[in-house]
Amino acid sequence: MAYNICMEVEYEKKQIFIAISILLFLWYLKPPEGVGMTNRFIGTYTCETDSQCYFTVYKNGDFYYYNQAIFYYKGFFKESAKDTYTLSGKKITPQSITSKERSFQFLDGETELSFKKIYEIPMITATVKKLAG
Repeated sequence: MAYNICMEVEYEKKQIFIAISILLFLWYLKPPEGVGMTNRFIGTYTCETDSQCYFTVYKNGDFYYYNQAIFYYKGFFKESAKDTYTLSGKKITPQSITSKERSFQFLDGETELSFKKIYEIPMITATVKKLAG
């Protein structure tokens, strides 16, 4: 009888371990598009026409516009009205953008690009920050 109780305890421990492992795995997966996203400007965006092009925005007013293999630019933003921001930087065309439904249009030279929010938090590597510096 004691053996059966020990077996049941071990079985329950295994089930708990498996459940926690599955939850951790799901936690690190990218959420389905739009789930848990807010319309606040801070976060990470990807270009809808160039999947290697990103826009990462920090609440301190910094943003990084970069293509993982070609360029890395740093700029600054300031909120000028609700959901409207003024962008500027050394290699950034000064402009005003409006963030609607977790997306915005950005002018890169003469090309207008559409960006869509993919993460609620800014995600960028130290290398990108250094190269954009």
